[in-house]
Amino acid sequence: MFPFVNPYPNGLKQVLYKLLGDNKYVSHTKAVDQICDPIISEEKYKELGALLVAVYEAGFLRAIEEHQTILNQKGLKATIVKQKQNIPVAPIFPQEKSG
Repeated sequence: MFPFVNPYPNGLKQVLYKLLGDNKYVSHTKAVDQICDPIISEEKYKELGALLVAVYEAGFLRAIEEHQTILNQKGLKATIVKQKQNIPVAPIFPQEKSG
């Protein structure tokens, strides 16, 4: 008989590892474990995943705004243009299949 393994923490840890990179992830391993290990349902997995995406997006947008402000102060204009062509991208939180 195989022991039950909760798949949700590992999925979240993989996402955090991809976002943070090796050096930053390793220095925050204890906190990552404390955040991810209690996730035991798909609902909580999706909620935490949505939070991580929102934090990442907020940081990205803030960085863009700060850079635009600096460039504007120097008399330069920065414009972010949405990509015109669709490039296939793997989802951050792929659907997990059970059973």
